[in-house]
This record gives sequence, C-alpha cells and structure tokens, in this order.
Amino acid sequence: MEQFKIIQFTDLHLGPHHDDKDQQTFELIKQITETYNPDLLIFTGDQIWSEGIVDAYETYERLVVFLNQFNTRLAFTYGNHDSESNYDRNLLRSIEKQTEFLTEKFESKIINDKEAYVIPVDMENAKYLLYVIDTGSTDRTHYGLYDFVEPGHNVWLSDVQQKYKEYNNNLLFTHIPLPEYNAVSEARQIKGGKNETIGSPLLNTGTFAHILLNGDIKNVFAGHDHDNDFSFNLNGVSLHYGRVSGFNCYGDLCRGAREIVLNDNGLVETRIIEYDSTL
Repeated sequence: MEQFKIIQFTDLHLGPHHDDKDQQTFELIKQITETYNPDLLIFTGDQIWSEGIVDAYETYERLVVFLNQFNTRLAFTYGNHDSESNYDRNLLRSIEKQTEFLTEKFESKIINDKEAYVIPVDMENAKYLLYVIDTGSTDRTHYGLYDFVEPGHNVWLSDVQQKYKEYNNNLLFTHIPLPEYNAVSEARQIKGGKNETIGSPLLNTGTFAHILLNGDIKNVFAGHDHDNDFSFNLNGVSLHYGRVSGFNCYGDLCRGAREIVLNDNGLVETRIIEYDSTL
C-alpha cells in the first residue's frame, strides 16, 4: 500500500558554538532520517537559540547546510526562540531557500512576519493537506506570555479549506500548542506523557473552532513543551506533541522525533521514535 512518511523534529535548540550537545542533535537527525527514510522532514520550531547571540542566524545556516546531505524534502516553521536577535523571520525564510530540498509552499500567507502555507500530498486513493502555521514568539498584546495564531490565519484556514474541498483528512503543524491542549486533563484516553504545564497562549483566537467548523483537519502536531509528548482526541480531532529532538535544552525525555505515516486507505498512523546513541 502506498504511504507517505513524515518525521517531525522539534526544539533542536542549536547553539552558536556547535558544541558536543549540538553534535548529538545532528547525529540524532542523521540516524533517524537514514533509518526511517521519510518522504518529508518537518521542523516545528525552536531550531536555534538566538536571544542575546550576535548573528544567531548563522546557526540556522549551518543546519540548512547539514540537511542537504539527506536528499529529503524539508519543511519548516518557527518557534518562540528562533528570532529573538537582531533579525526577523524573513531572514530565516531566505536561509531556508539555501537548501536544495525545500518543499514547495502552496497558498503562502505572511501576517506580522509569520507564515502559513500548505503542502498537498496526493495518493491514488487518498489526498492529504499539510497545514503549517507559524505561531510566533511572545504575545504582543501582553495579555499572556506566548504568541497566538493570527486571526487572519484562521480566516486563511477556512479559505484554503474551500479551495481544497477534496482534501478532508488533513494535518496541522505548529510550534506553540493550541489552548485546547489544556483539555487533556479531561480526556478519557491519553497516549504518552504530560510532564509539564502546557505552554499555550492565553489569548485564544479561535483556531480550534475553525478546525471543528471546517471539518477537514483531523490531526494537530505541536512542539514547544519539551517534557510533553502526549496525544489525545478532542471532539474528533487528535492533538499531539512531537518529541523534543535537541540536546542543548531542558527536558528529561529521551530525545527523539515523531513519525507520521499517511496511508493510501486514509489511515493516519503516528508514534514516537527514540534516539539510540549506541547505534
């Protein structure tokens, strides 16, 4: 049966000095990519540390050069730590283009320096749409700490859904988890661990409401909280964390990634992959 395999890496937190911890992170990416042979690698934010670091974007350039060796399509979004220096996300997006394997972005829409786009996946008997939305950094309204999905991107979700009506089993990738992840405390079935407070925005702009009303997104994947890797279902939508991938940051979980397999029969399968440093 035809499959499309995705590996989600999140929270690499590469530093400017390329120390032993960063080298471990590169080894993790290499081992998992070569072992599982995915069709797409998606990086869901906090690829680098940038606050207080001069020319931190050079760390991002090093990552992009490293990824060229795998001959695998690449997709990116950003987290709250990627552009806390003397540059904006537009520079990071230009650095992305230095890779030979950046996947094509459809329906791209940039609002307040945050980009949303989709990646269509077409199989013989199934069609999937991968939504990617940059959830930003810090809350500019100061209502809460973390940034939120732009209201304009919620409208964009509905506009894209109307354009791609034949795609009705879709996925959304972000960095900061939606506020509805907090409903895990009431979930009947949880897979994985909840080991820290959920770092979602306090300002809820209604993304999950759009997801429910549009009806096409069935799975949401986030990063951000390094000690959470759980999945649960909320009103027919599965909310997932990835697994923290970087060694140069906090967190007690074994480093790894999340594998997502899209099947030609419409089934979406996902699991956590753990890095084995002995291989």
